[in-house]
Amino acid sequence: GCQLMALPEGFDSSTLNAILTNELAGNPNALIVLRVGLNPAHWWTKAHPNDMIVSSSGVAADFVSPSSMAWDTDCRKRLAEMVKFIESQTYADHVIGYHLAAYNGGEWNLAGPTRYEDCSAANLAAFQSWARTKYHNDIKALNAAWNDTAINGFNYITLPTAASRQAADLGPLFNPTLRRQVIDYYEFWSNQVANRIESYAAAVKGASSRRPLVGVFYGYLFETQQKAEMGHGALHRLTQSPYLDYLSAPYSYVLRCRPWGSSDGPGEQNGVGAFHGPVDSVLLNGKFFWNEDDTRTDLCPTSRHKAVCLDRARTLAVLRRNFGAVLARGAGLWRFDLYGENWFNADDIMDEISLERQRYQSIANDPSFFCKFAPEVAFIVDEKSARYVGRYKSSVNLMALDMFLREDLQRSGTSVGYYLIEDLVEGRVPEAKVYVFGGTFHLSGAERNWINANLKRANKTLIWMYGAGLINDSSISIQNMRDITGLKLVLGAQPPSDITPTALALGCNSQLGNVGLKWAHVANKTLQSRGPRIIYGAADDGQVLGTDRVLGNPPIIRKEMGPWTSV
Repeated sequence: GCQLMALPEGFDSSTLNAILTNELAGNPNALIVLRVGLNPAHWWTKAHPNDMIVSSSGVAADFVSPSSMAWDTDCRKRLAEMVKFIESQTYADHVIGYHLAAYNGGEWNLAGPTRYEDCSAANLAAFQSWARTKYHNDIKALNAAWNDTAINGFNYITLPTAASRQAADLGPLFNPTLRRQVIDYYEFWSNQVANRIESYAAAVKGASSRRPLVGVFYGYLFETQQKAEMGHGALHRLTQSPYLDYLSAPYSYVLRCRPWGSSDGPGEQNGVGAFHGPVDSVLLNGKFFWNEDDTRTDLCPTSRHKAVCLDRARTLAVLRRNFGAVLARGAGLWRFDLYGENWFNADDIMDEISLERQRYQSIANDPSFFCKFAPEVAFIVDEKSARYVGRYKSSVNLMALDMFLREDLQRSGTSVGYYLIEDLVEGRVPEAKVYVFGGTFHLSGAERNWINANLKRANKTLIWMYGAGLINDSSISIQNMRDITGLKLVLGAQPPSDITPTALALGCNSQLGNVGLKWAHVANKTLQSRGPRIIYGAADDGQVLGTDRVLGNPPIIRKEMGPWTSV
């Protein structure tokens, strides 16, 4: 890769030329997707202090604001120069794409207490302009939406304070009538990141005469506990972008060859090679998804890393598992030796990778391979719902719900697809037998109407995870959840605890293994928090599948609703 902003006088063509020439000397047949680092160097940040992210306490961060138009202008100019330079060289045919990388790890990751709040002048001006557009230059409309009549004009808008982002109204969740300013800010924030991504991708496409592939790391909705401050909450928008050909992410860091950071003791589960986000929404919108396999093989120095394969057999098994995950749905895979430590430098490892490539090419020649993936279970997530969660420690476990559910769903023995709710209500998600709604705390009126009209019918099972539909467009209440689930739900005053499966549940699931323990595992990992309040059903309203270990109430209940089933 190369660093676009390294030198004040322009992009460093001599270093880039040396990199590409060296790569092709080693492999004259190589096809290269160039990783282009866009983070400004020190010379640029020093010259543009008002464009750097600034915390609420006035501390300048090490990252440029995604609202910086100076950064946008300089990057677009240099990207065009770089593309034209490459296409003027003899190796132009070998460079088939550009991977645009910015922020933490090059992954467009803005999570961090001194980054996402961004009190820079550039970000404030951009937020004011965004609000003016959203509310059609009608300050009274904004006053009503934000429940704040003291704002006399759009130029008087301020950024949400840390206290306002940490406030909440029901457990860790926002009442939209009271917290619309913060909800709007999180929407704005992810769209600013998406603005820069699309702007830079368009610059590459506009400068090239060869239609190169362009992509980024994005859509980390599972791995980051759906943190809105990360800036990854505009995935649906980017799946519609004409300037991007692919999106990518590493596979899960939480459970790899063993749990992240754990010892390899008895009873430890191996990971499932799960995806960072709703991979199937990326694919069904005509984008390619490229999974980054940066497995720490047994050749990796174990003292430096947290999730290392301890022997060659496990290394080969993990590589095969990751290959199977992408092959099943027509996604892609690259291997990445993150620190240049020769993690894959062994004949049998390279033989395995070569065999996988041959198998992929052979199967891809079958026209049916690229038919739409049609899983039996559709896991539905909502990137917008993360905007409705207060940002403090007790909310983190709640937001990790989808991450651990993803692991258990992939162990269920059936096919599972991972989708954004926008693709569901726009009719792109293939018909499934079971729909699991995870992290969908907010459901709009249009989404509710579509679910009612299209999913509540014969032989469908709808599973509602914690808080699904608790928030509508104007309120937060248990009645909102009752309306969408059809269940007589109760909002308790205490936090939920671990769940004990009933004999009925264990009996129904005996052929799938000890799923009851999985439920207890999920509850322990995700809902044992001081923030969320327990939601449970009425014992006489259906079949009780699990009870709260402390209170004895039934948080898992199944009810036949005529032609369909609600859980």
